[in-house]
Amino acid sequence: MLSYIPRDMRVDVKGFAMLLGAVYVDFGREALVNSVWAYTGLRPDFFVVLDYGSIEAIFDELGDIEFDVPVDMLHFPIPHDYNELRRLLELGELSELRELEREEQGELESLLRFLSITMDELNDEEFVDELLAPEIELESGVQMLNGEQIVQMLRFRSFGGGYRNEETARANLHISVLQEVIRQKFTIENIGRAASIYNEVIGSIVETNMRAVDFGNFINTILGFWAYEFTEIIYPGRRDYENGVEFFLPNRPAALELFREHRRMPTTVQQ
Repeated sequence: MLSYIPRDMRVDVKGFAMLLGAVYVDFGREALVNSVWAYTGLRPDFFVVLDYGSIEAIFDELGDIEFDVPVDMLHFPIPHDYNELRRLLELGELSELRELEREEQGELESLLRFLSITMDELNDEEFVDELLAPEIELESGVQMLNGEQIVQMLRFRSFGGGYRNEETARANLHISVLQEVIRQKFTIENIGRAASIYNEVIGSIVETNMRAVDFGNFINTILGFWAYEFTEIIYPGRRDYENGVEFFLPNRPAALELFREHRRMPTTVQQ
């Protein structure tokens, strides 16, 4: 069983109502583990903390993977809401930017805050070129992806179909990448290299409570991971708003029962 818990799900932690994605930053790893336990009934035995930098470093060690990118992915640092400002930047019209009407000046200040940059930085042509270049640029289809491209794909959000469908699509993509990494890189010939794989890739790059001996003990399970059928569990709840902020409001009793039922289901493996 593989599952995804909405990162913007509202949870109660130490008397505070907050989003699940903020628990690790505000209260630490143990609080996040306890939150997952409280809202699923499942106590994680092991954890792995990854950021995009560590993901790229992992693939620098493991090498490229072949992957079917599901959609064309294109994303720019400057959002579509600021197309007129983008046009002036592309034309190099900094003088026009400085002479915008008051309302447009407000848009410019908003954009600068969003990008965490200053007006003076826009005088640097090389900086502006980087600002106008796409952050994410991948074509759909089967291809070899390096660490930088994999990070671009994992960061992409605009799959279409509404917020919840986009979140589900992104979660499924992350799971598919994990399955392919295990299928392509953790092969049968690597069983004897469990210790070196741990030292080179896991123990030195990511934060985890999995020791080398744990990794060795579970290597057979990890090697067979890609073959297990993925059962998608949609966490029960609904979208809600409060003070202009959208979040996922969980139905915790229904979720606990759902996860309990799936734990009782027999495991099936794809033939």
